[in-house]
Amino acid sequence: MLESWLVELGAGARTRTQRELVEQVFVVLGGSGDTTLFGDDSDPETFAWGVGDLVAIPLGLPHSHQASVDGARLLLVRNVFLELALGANRVAALTGNPGPGGDA
Repeated sequence: MLESWLVELGAGARTRTQRELVEQVFVVLGGSGDTTLFGDDSDPETFAWGVGDLVAIPLGLPHSHQASVDGARLLLVRNVFLELALGANRVAALTGNPGPGGDA
């Protein structure tokens, strides 16, 4: 099951460092920014992205995103099948809304 989100990052905004349990990709719809990957055995690696780029974060790798001074708009798509099967849906835990396929 796929879940999609429209993510708006304000000018210079940075996300918290996160580690996903599921595959995710995002398409940059507007603006630009960068993503920092934090590997277990290496120095952090940062790469830039801009409009039209498709970015895939390696599964389980800690990362954060930062928008440029113009901000950024991202279309994020996640495969949440595993989270739902394990009862570990992150959105449900944060919002109290079980989402598609969850118990009401």
